Amino acid sequence: MELSQEDSSTFSSLSQWFAFNTLNKYLQCSAPRLSRFKMAVANELNNLQFNLNMPQLLPDTFLNNTTHLYLPHVKARSMLLYGLVLMAVVGAAVAAFFVEVDVSFASAGVVRSAAEKTEIRSLISGRVVRVQVRENQAVRVGDTLLTLAPDVLEEKLRLSRFQQTERQQLVADLAFLTSPNQDSSEALGNKSFRTSLYAQQYNQFQAQLQENAVRRKKVEKELKADTYLHNEKVIATREFDAKQAEYDQLQEEYRLLIQRQISQWEADLNAHRLYLMQLRAEEAQLRKERELYTLRATVAGTVQQWAGQYEGSFVQAGEALGVLSPDSALLVECYVKPADMGLLKVNQKVLFQLDALNYREWGLARGVVVV
Repeated sequence: MELSQEDSSTFSSLSQWFAFNTLNKYLQCSAPRLSRFKMAVANELNNLQFNLNMPQLLPDTFLNNTTHLYLPHVKARSMLLYGLVLMAVVGAAVAAFFVEVDVSFASAGVVRSAAEKTEIRSLISGRVVRVQVRENQAVRVGDTLLTLAPDVLEEKLRLSRFQQTERQQLVADLAFLTSPNQDSSEALGNKSFRTSLYAQQYNQFQAQLQENAVRRKKVEKELKADTYLHNEKVIATREFDAKQAEYDQLQEEYRLLIQRQISQWEADLNAHRLYLMQLRAEEAQLRKERELYTLRATVAGTVQQWAGQYEGSFVQAGEALGVLSPDSALLVECYVKPADMGLLKVNQKVLFQLDALNYREWGLARGVVVV
């Protein structure tokens, strides 16, 4: 669109005509891409035609400082800056999903050991014979802390071992006497017994067998003579039968004597074996009880609040001797606010700043969320 001189008759002053003439010159020199700008200026000129009778509010040079005249002079030489800015914005938007930002919040909590402190107590009373620990000493599992004198217990153990030895000898003699592979009437004659009790019983048993053997031998001779006389019809059958019955009775008495003695020895063997088992169980119990006279560390840690026992002092059963602080991992119990719970997850690595320790000097404690 161009302005002609005929349009100048519509303006009321020379200054307005000069301004519009200058605008017309700029528009003629503009590129085709300013067509929309021309239409906008034409609309403005049409509006000015209706406002010619209005008083002048702005100076004539105001039109030279408007954006309508400034924008056509602005030309973009390159799109590099625009592309860089656009790439930076897109990159920042994408990196928001991958970049991790440390978030900190404060919460109340306590720091404690994962394993509770263990009190060192003696389960039995006794006299201290050795002290192998001191205050703040580091110990491992099974290390000896204190040893008490097991005087009474040692006497019981010695008595139990003596009784076991005695019972074992009795069992050995009875096992030999009741062995089915041995003939008690002959093979045991050359046996040297370990105990006098069963040696005496065996001698009495042998004497009874010898007495029975003498009587049987005598009756056997008489029976042979009576058999001959009976065959010769010298004595009556009644007398012969009586002698035969007497001989058979001695034979049965001999068998019952051996059987009765063997049965008695077998009963004694079972009783001694049962008592021997009881003695062994008692010894095992005494050995376990003897372990109580030696106080050992149940966990690895540091001895604290040691009572200061010394050799020769007396310890009562259940008396507290100290505290064993375990060397386990520390557990931090924090009371997190509901608004901050979403920032935590299981197995997440975290840093702790303790109020009691200056983090500039001691640094931060590292940990992992477990629950």
